[in-house]
Amino acid sequence: MSNINQSLSDLWRENRSRDPGTDLASILDGSRIMAQSLNPEVEVTFSGIEVADTAKKQIYLSPSILGDKYPIPGDIVDCLLGLTVHEVGHTLFSENNTEYIDGLAKKAGYSRYSYGNDYLDFRSLANVFEDIYIDYLMNGYPAYKDYLQKERAWALGKFNPDSVIKPLRAKCTRADILNALIYLNLTDGKMPQNISQENLEILSKMVTYINKMCTKEIGKDSAVSNAWGIVEELPVTLSAEERGFGKMEDETGAGEPEEAEETPDQEEAGEVEPEMDVDLVSRIDKLVDDKTELPDDLAEEVSEAIIEKRHDLSQLLSYLAKDSRRTIIAYTPPEDAERAAKARAKTASAEEKLRRILQDYRLKRTKDYRGLLSGRISARRLHRVAYGDRRVFQRRDKPELVDMAVCLLMDLSGSVRVYRDLIEQITVAICDAFKKERMEFIALGYSGRHNIVFIPRLYDREVGKVNLGLEKEWVMTPSYEGLAAAIAQLLRLAGRKQKILFHFTDGEPNNGGRQAIADLIHGARIKGIVDIHVCLTSSSFTPEKFKHLYGEDTLFINEISQLPDTVDKEIRKRLKL
Repeated sequence: MSNINQSLSDLWRENRSRDPGTDLASILDGSRIMAQSLNPEVEVTFSGIEVADTAKKQIYLSPSILGDKYPIPGDIVDCLLGLTVHEVGHTLFSENNTEYIDGLAKKAGYSRYSYGNDYLDFRSLANVFEDIYIDYLMNGYPAYKDYLQKERAWALGKFNPDSVIKPLRAKCTRADILNALIYLNLTDGKMPQNISQENLEILSKMVTYINKMCTKEIGKDSAVSNAWGIVEELPVTLSAEERGFGKMEDETGAGEPEEAEETPDQEEAGEVEPEMDVDLVSRIDKLVDDKTELPDDLAEEVSEAIIEKRHDLSQLLSYLAKDSRRTIIAYTPPEDAERAAKARAKTASAEEKLRRILQDYRLKRTKDYRGLLSGRISARRLHRVAYGDRRVFQRRDKPELVDMAVCLLMDLSGSVRVYRDLIEQITVAICDAFKKERMEFIALGYSGRHNIVFIPRLYDREVGKVNLGLEKEWVMTPSYEGLAAAIAQLLRLAGRKQKILFHFTDGEPNNGGRQAIADLIHGARIKGIVDIHVCLTSSSFTPEKFKHLYGEDTLFINEISQLPDTVDKEIRKRLKL
C-alpha cells in the first residue's frame, strides 16, 4: 500500500479500535453511510455477516484486503471505500448487469449456453466497458472520486504492468487488448510507450468508442458492438514466437532488454518478471468481486459491535433510568414512505415556518466585535485615530449553522393512537425542517408492553429518513424510560450547543412515578438541557396534573398549524431571546 500516500478516511474515521469487531464495525458503518448518501436503497455488509431480509440492494464487501492488523490502516480503508463507490455505481447505473450483458451477447449472436471463446470474450469486453462506464460516472461525484483513485492505485499494484505493456509491442490476442483497456482505466488513460503501430491504432479506436459511450454520444450497446467488431478479428491465442516474447530489443538495436518501470511492490520485493498471458480481466474481477467471508467468530464480533452501536443507548441510559426494572430496547423501525408522503402533504406550511424560526434564531446569535486592530472600519470609533488609538475596526460574526441540538420525543402509547396522523405530521415537519437547516437533532418514540420498553428511532440521521412503520408500539406509556433515553442521547451529542428536548404526550405515565420523572428532569436541567413538554389533546389529563408532573404550564396542540407558534414561543421564552 506504499503507493497510496495519504489516507482520506483518517480525516473522518473516529472509531478506530484495536478490537477487531469494533474496528470492522466502524469501517462497515462508514461504507454504509457513504453508499446510502449516493443511493439510499442499498445496504452494505461484509460477506459472511447475516443481514435482515429487506427490499434494499445488498452490497457485499470482501474483508480479504483488510489484513489482520487493528486498527486497519487508513489507506486500506480508502481502498475498501473505493470498491464501495464502484459497487454503488452499478446499483445506480446498471439495471441488471448479468441480464444486460447476456442480452447484448444474444444480439451479437452468441448464446450463454454455448460457452465458446466468442461468447466468453464478448462478455469480458462488455464487462470491461461497463466497469469503465461506471468509474467514469462515479468520478463525477467530487467527494468520492479520490476514493476511486485510491482503489485504482491499489488494483494497479496487484500485478506487474509490464505483463500488459510488453505484449503490445508485437502481435496481440483479444485478451491482450482487454488487459490494455483495464490498464488504461487504472492509469486514467495513460497510453503505454513503445507499442506497435497496429496496436496503437486498435487501442485508439477502442478508446474513441469508450469516450463516446461515457459522454453519451453513442449508447453502451453501440459502443460495445463497435468495439467487438475490432476485437472479434483478433486471434484468441498466439504462440510465444508470434507474440515476439524474448526477442524485443531497445530502439538502438543494442540487444539489451528494455527496463520496465518498477511498481511500488517491486521496489519492496525486488525485481519481478512480468507474467506472460496474464488474464487481467479475471484477476480484476476477483479483486472487485471477492467472495471471501469473515470467519464465523469474527462475523459474530462485528454483528455484536453493530448492535452495540446502533441499538443500545449505552450505559448512560441505564444510569439515568436507574429506577426502572424494565428491559429497554432501542431500534430503527421501517421507513413507511407512504405514511411519510401522506404526512408531508399537510406539513409544507408548518415546515417552512419552522425553518424561518430557526433562521431567525441563528441570526440572533450574531455577535459584533468592536475595538479591533483589523476588520471593517467603525465610523463611530474613527475619531480615536487622532489620539493614536488604532483599535477602530469592527467585525460581525454570523453563525453558519444553528447552534442548537434537539431531541424530539414522542409518546407512542395506546391512548395517543387516535392522534397518529397528528403525531406523524409533527414528526415529519420537525425532521424535514431541522434536516434542511442542517441541525443536529434526533427523534425518538416510546411505548411498552409487559416488562419491555420500546424506544424506536423515528429519524435515521445516517440516511436522512423518517421512520413511521410503527406496528408493535401503541400500548403502554413508559414516559420515565422514554425521557431517560432522550436525555441520554442529548448528553451524548458533542459540543457546547444549546440542547433542547421537545416532548409530546397526552397523559400520565403508567410507570416510573411522578417523583422519579421530576428528579430525572431536574438532573437534565442541571446539565443544561431545556425541556419543553407539549400535551396532545386529552380529556383525561388535566392541566393541573401536567404542571405537577413536568413543572410547566400546559401547552396544547390539536393540529399541525399550531406547531410553529408553539415552538417559536417556547424557544423565545426559554432561551430569553
